[in-house]
Amino acid sequence: MRTWIRQLLYTNQSGFSLVELLIAMVVLVIAVTAFTGMLTSGMSGIARAGEKSTHMYLSQEELEKKISTGTTVGTLLTVTFKDLSSIAIPGETVEFSNGNVSISAFIPRR
Repeated sequence: MRTWIRQLLYTNQSGFSLVELLIAMVVLVIAVTAFTGMLTSGMSGIARAGEKSTHMYLSQEELEKKISTGTTVGTLLTVTFKDLSSIAIPGETVEFSNGNVSISAFIPRR
């Protein structure tokens, strides 16, 4: 009987032990958790970028409506150079803000 137990315990058997399998599973769980966190972070970033693009598009559309209907504010655009000389460009300013995005455009007069 002792020889049979000795053969079972001390023979060179190939394969993985329970400890090796547990360590491999822990490493796999850590890796999957890290990738899941990166995936959710990336998805939320994509969603925020989409919302920003939508707000910008809608604001640009409203700004173009104001330009086409002539809803502008007459003003001068003053450009000052490094030597402190400046020029004034006559034109009109159009502005739009919806709480998320504020945009403005300057339309020079011809």
